[in-house]
Amino acid sequence: MRYLIRSIKYFIYIVIVLSLMMAVFVVMKLVPADINQMFVNGYDSVWKILGMFAVVSLVYPRFGYAKRTAVSGGTYEELRGTVVAYMQESGYELVKEEDQTMVFRSRSFIDRLVKVFEDKVTVSYTFGGFELEGLNRSVTRFKYGLENRLKG
Repeated sequence: MRYLIRSIKYFIYIVIVLSLMMAVFVVMKLVPADINQMFVNGYDSVWKILGMFAVVSLVYPRFGYAKRTAVSGGTYEELRGTVVAYMQESGYELVKEEDQTMVFRSRSFIDRLVKVFEDKVTVSYTFGGFELEGLNRSVTRFKYGLENRLKG
């Protein structure tokens, strides 16, 4: 279900961005305001473009989200403070903590908006360290940052 919701969010986001770009082009008089003149096949082209965006939106969450493990030694209680401090320095705040799992969200509204409010990073303690789950680029960045922080 979460996958489907993410896909719908990205579809809406892509449509809004394209619409804003086209509106800017119309205001700047770079393209005519009539859809039939703006696109070669008029409204038929719009449906084809929306279909293409739908396919991209359905595929993106599969590759845009990941789980990575930041390797470290120590118990959850020993490492928790370091993890929370690192995430706060990175612009994230702790919003939920259950058992040995922490959920962080970006403090920046702009960052959250750009990430379509899919900015949540889940950090779970495992035997070899911490498993991070969230946006691929954020998780990869936090993985290496946490490993460096927890080593020293």
